[in-house]
Amino acid sequence: MTWMSFDTVLPVIFKALMGVSMLVYVISDGYDLVRDRWFALPDIIALMAIPLMTAIALLAVRGVLNSHEVRGPVCWLPFVLLLLVFVLGFLGLAYSIYLFVVIGQMTIWQAASSPEALKVVLFGTCISVPAIAGYTVFSYRVFRGQPGALKYA
Repeated sequence: MTWMSFDTVLPVIFKALMGVSMLVYVISDGYDLVRDRWFALPDIIALMAIPLMTAIALLAVRGVLNSHEVRGPVCWLPFVLLLLVFVLGFLGLAYSIYLFVVIGQMTIWQAASSPEALKVVLFGTCISVPAIAGYTVFSYRVFRGQPGALKYA
């Protein structure tokens, strides 16, 4: 397997983000959902921060990776910037289709189970999550400390 440089990966990331954005726009064609949320005049000014920050973060990653500082004190910066890119992409997608599980077809309230079923799930969660957390704390306490050197016969 050969190592790919960021200069070859950057266009792939950019095309994937643009592809998902355009696909959501095309899928919601008959419902004007995305157009009304993103391109209405007062909203477009506030929402332009998401694609602009994404572009700035991608360009900053490219600039950081092309410098020699990346091997020193700012070695964590490309990871954080790419994490920001994907978080911004998720926020844009979430804002575009908010309240819909299937665009224009089913909202989260229509997709939810009955209140009785959700109460059973809540009861099970209230029992199992603390049990899992307690077991995890217990196992970390049992196996804490540095392991010794291995000795074979």
